[in-house]
Amino acid sequence: MVATGEEIDGQEAERLGLVTRVVTQNRLVSEGDRWVNLLVKQDRKALAVCKEFFRKTAYLNPEDAARYGVALLANFMSSKPGH
Repeated sequence: MVATGEEIDGQEAERLGLVTRVVTQNRLVSEGDRWVNLLVKQDRKALAVCKEFFRKTAYLNPEDAARYGVALLANFMSSKPGH
């Protein structure tokens, strides 16, 4: 798509795994609101760790990303009270 400039619709993007869900235009705002409400209920530190993982592993091979993720998770879990 990048090389050819060919456009695809939402259903094709979903089929190719480029998006996880396709919604109609009239449901776009309510679906966005649903995700926002879900995210604001999550632990802020856990979300920060997730963001760090995605930023730092974007260009790593799967093995290095997995090692980094395990270390990051272990560090996060050991910093929680009661652990």
